[in-house]
Amino acid sequence: MEWEIPGMDKQAEYTLLERYLGREAAATVWQGQARPEDIGAVESCFVFFADMCHFSRLTEQLPLKDLRRFLSNFFQLFVALIEEQGGSVNKFAGDGGLALFRASPDQEAAMAPVTAALNLQARFLQLRAEWQKLAPPCGQVDLTVGISHGEVFLGTVGAAERFDFTVIGSAVNVAQRLAADAPAGGVYCCGAVQKRLSKSVCLRALGPVQLRGMATKISLFQVLGWS
Repeated sequence: MEWEIPGMDKQAEYTLLERYLGREAAATVWQGQARPEDIGAVESCFVFFADMCHFSRLTEQLPLKDLRRFLSNFFQLFVALIEEQGGSVNKFAGDGGLALFRASPDQEAAMAPVTAALNLQARFLQLRAEWQKLAPPCGQVDLTVGISHGEVFLGTVGAAERFDFTVIGSAVNVAQRLAADAPAGGVYCCGAVQKRLSKSVCLRALGPVQLRGMATKISLFQVLGWS
């Protein structure tokens, strides 16, 4: 597979591809290891989904250029904190972000995504306070996070004319639902995540729940912080 953009050297081409596809997808495509439709595998991962509350109101009140800057500031923070804990950002979805942490045999493997979630919530409050001074409507937005665990397909989905490097599976849906149901500023995780945490994390058990649109009940926990 050959990639060539007129007027751009190879390193610049690769950097551009990496920024749009992410590091792992870019490396695979660049090296020509597979055709786009063949890229992908089933993996065991922690799925991390962060979503802003009340963002729709903000779109009605903030000039579009300022709205873009606010989102860019948030996503820059999101990427930095995810990668700091060894995760990888899969995509930005509107006012939210989807990331993955590969599951290791470590008994406390869930510490990385949960640490990222707590750090993100704390840093988001700082970012919101800074923006509120410039644009008061920014003070109304909050952030929620959902973390799940399970097998997912990570790879390309689409047609010959247009592919997307994405992740699909029940664990993705669970993470999105958890973020949607979490209270403002809250972090929800499922039992499969709770089992892989150390006792240094303070949790509140919320019992078995059946998430919207899903048939199977899961054990639900709210991450409160460090014990």
